[in-house]
Amino acid sequence: MFLSKLFEILGIVFIIYGIDWFWKIFYFGVDVEIRKFIIDILIFGRNLILGSVGIFFLNKKGYLTLPLYLNFKYEKENLSSYVFPIFISIFLLFLITIALLILSSSPILNANDINFSIIIDSINRSIIVATGEEVYFRLFLQSLLIYWFSYLKIGNFFSIIVVSLLWALTHAGIIESGGLKFIQIFLFGIILGILMYKRGFESCLFVHFIFNLLSYLFLGSFRVIS
Repeated sequence: MFLSKLFEILGIVFIIYGIDWFWKIFYFGVDVEIRKFIIDILIFGRNLILGSVGIFFLNKKGYLTLPLYLNFKYEKENLSSYVFPIFISIFLLFLITIALLILSSSPILNANDINFSIIIDSINRSIIVATGEEVYFRLFLQSLLIYWFSYLKIGNFFSIIVVSLLWALTHAGIIESGGLKFIQIFLFGIILGILMYKRGFESCLFVHFIFNLLSYLFLGSFRVIS
């Protein structure tokens, strides 16, 4: 059941990949490399496997995986319990980002004109980036560490911190403002990790997507987390 549901979710993401490629080829006239397309397909397959492994470990411990998607007919009566933590998470992320932007003297608003093509491209990229990173870091790696360190009283928190640190380190090559962006991504990872643990995969994926989308459109030098 879980595997079939994961297939459905990643199938939707695969469709987004197709739309993204179609958009680049026929609207922007971008030359698409077959090698890049094959790499995207391989990443899609990797995410399917890793996501399945993560769900397996979470199920072993009785933790949340995809609560809204798998049990929507039961969870829809409790949607308010998801809305508040999601709203608070997004608010905290932008508060942290704006504070760091002020400290780094970076522009908060993007001077580029926002048009329809930019919005569509931003949506596509935000979905792809958020899904790939959340499957790998939160659904797989964090779940694996939580399972391994379940014998520790602080095993869950320790796992969230480790994964957030690793996630921040993977972005070292795109840090524009010294250590400030590292701090931003690290704190971002902790918030997403807690959200994953408390409310499941859909909530942290949605927050990551919204933050990436709004950051790409409006937040100057920090832009999208990718």
